[in-house]
Amino acid sequence: LESVRIPAMETNAMGNHAFSDCTSLKRVEFASGSVCTTNYAFYNCTALEEVVFPPTFENIYIYSFYNCKNLRLTELPRQLQTLAGYAYYNCVLASFSYLPDTITGVYDHALQNCTGLTELRFHSTPENGIDSTAFQDCSNLSDIYVPWAQGAISNAPWGATNATIHYSTVYAATGITFQDSVLINITATTFDCKTILKVIDQDSYQTTGEATGLTWSAGTLTGATMDASTGVLTLS
Repeated sequence: LESVRIPAMETNAMGNHAFSDCTSLKRVEFASGSVCTTNYAFYNCTALEEVVFPPTFENIYIYSFYNCKNLRLTELPRQLQTLAGYAYYNCVLASFSYLPDTITGVYDHALQNCTGLTELRFHSTPENGIDSTAFQDCSNLSDIYVPWAQGAISNAPWGATNATIHYSTVYAATGITFQDSVLINITATTFDCKTILKVIDQDSYQTTGEATGLTWSAGTLTGATMDASTGVLTLS
């Protein structure tokens, strides 16, 4: 068996260990509407090279792709919420660089020994946290960019002992000027993980402005609050 397509209706019914140790399997495609793997689904499928996920995919459960060392994982499912324990353990060819903003938790040893990872960017704050061993032995992971302040998520650097964590410092803002409900000026800081700053004006219209080249006012900004996970600035 070298290739398999899994219908959506069978995703939860295929059972744990469904394709465990199937060392000839090279390609897996989940049909549209699929939302999750099962535990140990492709455990030790050492020849597996490609997995196709639909946009609906949300959860990758424990040991799903454990030791799939030939899996060329360039991106995670766009709606992924859970990256469970040992999900991609020893997937040494994984090379994705961001976690989707839907992610709610990265659990124990989820990406351990994924030595192909060099940079990771979070675009939201996982409400269930990141386990202390999530990135253990990711020896080439040098930078992790996060949209929260230092200490907001415990266990850093989450096993990535060679990585520098780039935190975002979130402040309130002042010097915001509107003319006919259009943003014409803002005084703010540079946000490490945000290239676009979303602003909600006093009439609840949303305006998007570039966050580059913005400056401080006396080092302290007041008058509005910003949600670190969404980048939305709300006037007070």
